[in-house]
Amino acid sequence: MIAIKNKSNCCGCGACESICPKQCLALHKDEFGFYYPKIEKDACIDCGACEKVCPIINMPSKNESENRMFACSSHDIDSKKRSSSGGVFYLLASYILSNNGVVFGVKLSNDCRYSLFTCIKSRDSLLPVLGSKYVQTRTEKIYKKVKQELVGGYPVLFSGTPCHVAALINYLNNKYDNLYLVDLSCHGVPSEKAWNRYLDCREKKAEAKVISASFRSKESGWRDFSVSTDFSNGVHHAEVFTKDSYGKAFTHRLLFRPSCEHCKFKGLNRCSDITLADFWGIDEITNDFSDDKGTSLVITHSNKGAELIDCIKQSVKLLPVSQEQGTRRNPYLYRSVIPHSSKNKFFELLDKEDFDLLVDKYATDEFVLKDFIFDLKRYIKRKIKGTT
Repeated sequence: MIAIKNKSNCCGCGACESICPKQCLALHKDEFGFYYPKIEKDACIDCGACEKVCPIINMPSKNESENRMFACSSHDIDSKKRSSSGGVFYLLASYILSNNGVVFGVKLSNDCRYSLFTCIKSRDSLLPVLGSKYVQTRTEKIYKKVKQELVGGYPVLFSGTPCHVAALINYLNNKYDNLYLVDLSCHGVPSEKAWNRYLDCREKKAEAKVISASFRSKESGWRDFSVSTDFSNGVHHAEVFTKDSYGKAFTHRLLFRPSCEHCKFKGLNRCSDITLADFWGIDEITNDFSDDKGTSLVITHSNKGAELIDCIKQSVKLLPVSQEQGTRRNPYLYRSVIPHSSKNKFFELLDKEDFDLLVDKYATDEFVLKDFIFDLKRYIKRKIKGTT
């Protein structure tokens, strides 16, 4: 029987809920709006399946192939505009679908109040899973659906956070040649409750219900991406991420799940086939990607991942880069987010105060010694290598 004594040791992946043979375990929200397992002890048979599948208790083996890194940008401008960075995921998904495959990704619910995994079987249905979803994703037993498609012999592309990918590997407990795993450079998972309080604030000011939302709209460009919302009365709200209240709360480390602050899945060696991220700092290397519509950092961890990128190379601008070039502006590939000192107070007041006013009060800059030491070490390493 799985027992969560320290919330930092649960990533909310839902694998335990999916694997339970008696269905006596389910995820429930805590007071901060994060999901954790609760068990009906009277129905539990102590089979241990929930503990075996947990990716934090049992970390899957990582791929041993040498990591390769690329700057990558799609030639398909329309899909790139709808994507968070360079449009690579759309091309990978399109390739799998064109080969009678299935894609699993994350979309927002119809009311925009939460995100969830979904199964895509046609290119026409890809749009909802493009772009980042900065809120914890409900898995809703998606791992079982993935297994069904794999057993059916279909090529499957699964995209999620590193902990979702690790959870799926444990759940499957088997190697599938037709499975392609893509994870993301994850900053951290924000609270569903915080996202809902933000939407409440937006709806109050618009005097209408939200009908669509984007965490990474490029209407102001890729570098100055925006949080945008549309409402039933035709009102459109968009504000640059670093100025929008939700974006400010995100960048000031107020929103994240405890496990994200002690993430076990950081580093370049991963159990996925491909990692996707924004290639911040690409202009320091070359001007060939300067359209401000997005450039992806692509890291392949396996031969399977390298072969999949090779399959889309005619549809992208592709530039091999060194590890130092690829990771210089992506520190969260390596390290966990450090919570703001006012995070707990922020959540205590989340149901009592206006979201925008609460963020203005608590999203303050503060010196974080661990961040400073991390950045200093990387700077010294670059100086020694002569790469600055």
